[in-house]
Amino acid sequence: MARFWWLVLGIMWLVVSCGPPPSPAPPVKNPPVEQKKEKNDQKEKTSPKPENSFKHLEYVFWRRGRVRWVVRADQAYRFRSRLEMTHPRIVSRERAGLHLEARRGVYFFSRRLFFFQGKVVLHTPNKGTLYTRTLYYRPEEEKLSGDQPLLLKDRGMVLHGVGFEYDLKTGKLRIFKQSRVEFHA
Repeated sequence: MARFWWLVLGIMWLVVSCGPPPSPAPPVKNPPVEQKKEKNDQKEKTSPKPENSFKHLEYVFWRRGRVRWVVRADQAYRFRSRLEMTHPRIVSRERAGLHLEARRGVYFFSRRLFFFQGKVVLHTPNKGTLYTRTLYYRPEEEKLSGDQPLLLKDRGMVLHGVGFEYDLKTGKLRIFKQSRVEFHA
């Protein structure tokens, strides 16, 4: 009787081993959780998140042992290539009376360029007060410029124009186009 069972067991083993291979598993519609995490990590790497954030920022620019400018902002966010500020205020320590205010400011590290926008107000010691929407400041060249409409007020004179360049070294202010002057007593 034992031989009979061995024979039946051997035949069954041959039938199972000689049959067709098993069919592949159906494709998975939802990726595993690990793959989802990898995709989220890639999104986080590409999304612009600040490296540092500051409240009530105060930064001082020095040159040859002397203070040049003091930069203050309500909030600032440092990214890899730029520093974004809300309500920046820049005060010159080299030229008395020169300071600048705006709603938003960005400093680009690689280009060494400040960009201000939103109700930009530039107070100058001898040219009056300039109001515009955008302003560029290049500290290396010591030049301020803009390409938006502007309003300049100084001791009873009101000047309207579009675009300007202000050279801090020489104190010359140049309006590019559509300038109109009004005198008020």
